[in-house]
Amino acid sequence: MRWQDALDMELRTGLAICDTDPLKLHYTWCLWQIGEATEQQWQLSVQAVRATIERREIGFADAYFVKTIDPDLARAQARADMTRRRRKFELHLRLQPSLLKWYEVLATVLPDRVHFGFPDRLPASGKMERYLGLGAFDDLIAALPA
Repeated sequence: MRWQDALDMELRTGLAICDTDPLKLHYTWCLWQIGEATEQQWQLSVQAVRATIERREIGFADAYFVKTIDPDLARAQARADMTRRRRKFELHLRLQPSLLKWYEVLATVLPDRVHFGFPDRLPASGKMERYLGLGAFDDLIAALPA
C-alpha cells in the first residue's frame, strides 16, 4: 500500500513525497462530476475509504500541492514525449476543474495543508496529525457539491 510505503520512507529518510493524494477518492468523485462514473460508484468508494480511515490504515497527508495545468501546454508536452503512452490523457484534462474543486473543498476542511501552486521550498517540517478520525473525512464529503 502506498500509504505504508510513504510512512516507511519517511521513517528511514525523514521525508516522503507522493505524487498523488493518499485517499485516492478524488478520482472517483471527479469522474462522477463529469459523468464518467455513477453516483453508486462514488458512494461505494466513500464507504470503502471511510472504513479504511476508521481502521487507521490511511490518513490525511501533511501537505497537498495543487497546480493548475494549461491544457494546450499539456497537449504539446504530451505530443513531444514519445516515451509514454497516454491512453486517458484527454479524460484527465477533463477532470481538472473537478479536481481543483476537490482541493478547494479540502482546503476549507484542512486549511493549513492545501497549497495551490508549487513552493520554491517545502513548508517547515512538522508532522501534522494524519489520523484525524472520521470527523474530518465526513466534513470533506459533506462539503463537496453533489
